[in-house]
Amino acid sequence: MFESTHLHCTVADGVVVATIKCEKIGEYEATVLQTELQDFIKGFAWKVAMDFAQVQLLASVGLGLLVTINKTCKANKGKAALYNLNDNLINLLKITRLNTGLTICRSQDEAVKAAK
Repeated sequence: MFESTHLHCTVADGVVVATIKCEKIGEYEATVLQTELQDFIKGFAWKVAMDFAQVQLLASVGLGLLVTINKTCKANKGKAALYNLNDNLINLLKITRLNTGLTICRSQDEAVKAAK
């Protein structure tokens, strides 16, 4: 398990379940989250399910974070999945067409299965 101001991580079925604990992901949060996520998930074959239940705002650097984490996981033969996104975040991902390259799930169980 890993706990910080911005992130809470547990492991379910060999997949890191990362709960993002900030309402907005701006430049500062994206930098911290990227470092913390990558440091933790590399020990679990780059498999991660990210919980966005507390996230209300995703700035452009937050979108970049999602792309970077997704690419890093794939490059290391792992997978990343997102879940608990609110309607505004889902619409943002659709507008930017990131929904086609990211795995978006409805529940933690679905995200863990997708990231295996």
